[in-house]
Amino acid sequence: LSWGCLIFPLRVSNSKLDWKLKIVLVIFPLLPILLYCWLGDSCQLNQYWAWQRQENVVQQQMAQIKNPQQLIERLQNHLQADPNSAEGWYLLGKLYLDQNQYSNAESALKKASELSPKSIDVFVALAKANFFNHQGRLDQSILNELTKRVESADNPPVDALNLLAVNCYREKNYSQAVQYWQKALSLVAPNSPDSRALMDMISQAQKQEG
Repeated sequence: LSWGCLIFPLRVSNSKLDWKLKIVLVIFPLLPILLYCWLGDSCQLNQYWAWQRQENVVQQQMAQIKNPQQLIERLQNHLQADPNSAEGWYLLGKLYLDQNQYSNAESALKKASELSPKSIDVFVALAKANFFNHQGRLDQSILNELTKRVESADNPPVDALNLLAVNCYREKNYSQAVQYWQKALSLVAPNSPDSRALMDMISQAQKQEG
């Protein structure tokens, strides 16, 4: 969860959803972007993915970044030179997502997904961008593929489970939403902000189910 965000409807009034979105946790991966921009070496980047992610390091890097647009421009320059870099398009899409540039994020992540079609992390990021870019709705093709990937994975990404749960909730399929959120709950740390948010949404869905 440290690289993504959980999104939930804030309130439900009878059958009407208030689709303001609550960001529970967002810690954006600026360090791999810096590595990609400044080292330009996918080997170095791949080594970073294998490291344990340390939030204090990321936060220190974030504190030093005054203008995210500079990072976007650096990434764009690298991608002009290396347009077939799935890592580059993925990082650009994640940075756009962090800057609430959802249309740009979706375009970049589509390219990343085309270049790395088997990566569930890339596809989940694409689904998230699609969700935000279409006012809290997933395109049917994205929804179908996301469902397929989640159902075939032993431990699917929590963000993927949450997106599917939110979609089910929106369609008033509360029992399925509960199942997705319960699966997500089993994958997060107990007594964490994420677990508490998930338990709240499970309780809310169960109340709606009656």
